[in-house]
Amino acid sequence: MICLGFVLALIIGCSTPVCAERVIHVDFTQAELRVADADGLVHLSTSVVLPKGSYYQIPVQGTVRRAMMGPTWIPTPRTHIDMPGRFKEFYGPYEPGNAMGHCKVYIDFDRRDASLQYVRIHGNARDEDLGKRLSRSCIRIPDEVCPNLVDVVAGYDGRVRVHFHE
Repeated sequence: MICLGFVLALIIGCSTPVCAERVIHVDFTQAELRVADADGLVHLSTSVVLPKGSYYQIPVQGTVRRAMMGPTWIPTPRTHIDMPGRFKEFYGPYEPGNAMGHCKVYIDFDRRDASLQYVRIHGNARDEDLGKRLSRSCIRIPDEVCPNLVDVVAGYDGRVRVHFHE
């Protein structure tokens, strides 16, 4: 099967993949994440916690590199500077204090920008925080949604696009 988006990309000379089997949309206006097929069929929709500042320019797009349950977490050097003594050096899967929560989605962004280096979609969103701008730079989802997100993305390596937009 030939993807019309791929053919169009060749015609107009676009170097980024426009044909994906799944797309994760993160709407910064509605504070919502949706996973849909290229034809628009929605597989998952949830409220999210958004970054509290303007860490990176929106819109931004990328490709999912990996989605996993039970991630570990190593706080960034900046986290240790901003909150000295608050975090350990390493957190195991499902360990209390693990800021990634129950899942983590790694994204290879199309735009090379240092501010996007540590941006992920991950668990650990509290219900009372959904719809707010509270995270440092990542998109947080409720832990109970994590298995569904990982499930609808699994098996589509390199074929899941991510769009952060307003």
